[in-house]
Amino acid sequence: GPQLQNLEIVAQIKPDAFRPAAIRGRYVYAIGSGNPYGISPLLAIYDISDPQNIRKVGELKVSGQVHSEQLVLVGNYAYVVALEEFSGGGYTINIRIVDVSDPTRPREVGQYAPTGKNAHTVIVGGNYAYVGVSDGGSNTLHVLNISNPANPQFVREVTNVPDMEGDGGTIAGNRLYLVHGQNGVSIWDIS
Repeated sequence: GPQLQNLEIVAQIKPDAFRPAAIRGRYVYAIGSGNPYGISPLLAIYDISDPQNIRKVGELKVSGQVHSEQLVLVGNYAYVVALEEFSGGGYTINIRIVDVSDPTRPREVGQYAPTGKNAHTVIVGGNYAYVGVSDGGSNTLHVLNISNPANPQFVREVTNVPDMEGDGGTIAGNRLYLVHGQNGVSIWDIS
């Protein structure tokens, strides 16, 4: 079979404390790790078409201490799980929805913030987003209709779901696979 001929670094991005999250075409979409002193980058977009001249072409900044935890890129939208800390203590974890149709001007167009709960993970397929939600004691799965990403609509809640904090999952065909850390993987029929 074919053998690997080369394995060498041809370029490196110095991403200002970002974590790469997705690559599409000539762009890397990176999620921010937060800034305790004011403005935090929620998302940055780099053009990697020329490895010798990697450059940031777009960035979405938000005020406050925001840590991006997960990013799912679907069509013209990025769904970002973002933890926001408050100066007086406490935090919330919500889904922030960003229009990335113009990589030079990403803009937040919507959010999903379940009242009194935190959204820990998001999996997107078709017109639906599946959001792992917890309130500290119980874990649920929220199903959202995202046919209009700027205004996600709650469809239903499934209770007694094993913990999904940031573990994610995927969709293949009419199956939803949720990763539950030490509790394994669950497979759901979503037809």
